Amino acid sequence: MTNYAGLACNITLDFGRTGWYAEVVDELAAKVRALPVWSRFTTLRPDNGAAGPLTPERFDAIVRDVKNRSWYLDAGDDRDVEFLCFRDGPRVDLRLQLFEDDFRRHARDLEAVLAAFATGFGRALVMPASGITMKFMPDLPRDPLHNPPDSGAMKFDQIADALDRRLPVARPDSRPGQALARLLAAHPPEGVRQVEIGDVVLYFWAADPASPKELVRARNAHQRWMVERLSAAPPAPAGDRPLHATAAVQAPPLSFLDASHKRGFRTVLVLPDGSIDEASWAVAVAAARKMLPDLKDLEAIYAVVPLRDHALALAERARRDGLSGVAYPADGDLWVPVSA
Repeated sequence: MTNYAGLACNITLDFGRTGWYAEVVDELAAKVRALPVWSRFTTLRPDNGAAGPLTPERFDAIVRDVKNRSWYLDAGDDRDVEFLCFRDGPRVDLRLQLFEDDFRRHARDLEAVLAAFATGFGRALVMPASGITMKFMPDLPRDPLHNPPDSGAMKFDQIADALDRRLPVARPDSRPGQALARLLAAHPPEGVRQVEIGDVVLYFWAADPASPKELVRARNAHQRWMVERLSAAPPAPAGDRPLHATAAVQAPPLSFLDASHKRGFRTVLVLPDGSIDEASWAVAVAAARKMLPDLKDLEAIYAVVPLRDHALALAERARRDGLSGVAYPADGDLWVPVSA
């Protein structure tokens, strides 16, 4: 294709360990078969790149073979629709690309695809590179980007994002964790549609992802938002108490476990009106009250919220409910407000 118009839906998941693929391959295969463009695929290429017909038997054999680090689906000579799965140690990259008629027909379906693949899979961490990006040749007009701030691998040119609230908690000293903490600390501009699915928040910037004009507006708005949020100096902890959380591991229904200090953490969504996700708060309270059998050995339970103001507002309730405190991510760590 010399000239083309399209979109790519990208999902990068981090399982934090090897050996995970056999545990999730059934779910992955089911989600791929449920893609709105599944009927368009005719060709399957395993890790060695040898193209062959897509049949139910061949799909199962190749996709379930753990020796195949990568596999590809496309429409044969017609590459207007492609799906890629590439594994590297604890991570997997998934990408669905739509071009030309498939783009115009299914652009709006990519929002549901992003939601489906960014959730499930045993609660793997969703990495910041996940989202929807434009694939146009020649490229559509865009604002210049000079000396961009560190985004922790999140793409400035996305028109949809999948942000995992657990990442700043589980990896507060990482570049992705620090960047994501700052992006999650404030709401996106008016007009951006926000969808919450568990710990993952989806931002949809384009009202009509099939409209090139709307895509240009959405991409530029997304880029400005990221530059503004990531260029500002991070707020000082102002004497707040750092928790120095280490040895981060996932421990459902908690979001994060610091085994070396016997501490558990649960991220809690705070809505624009100040109300909270009561179900997440209830999980933290249940752990603090020793009501979760597998977590009774923990000595401290913290709720984790996006902003310091949220932590201050919830501090008294946390004390009443038996929590050790309410923490917020900043400057590569988790902090408890000194006055809380």
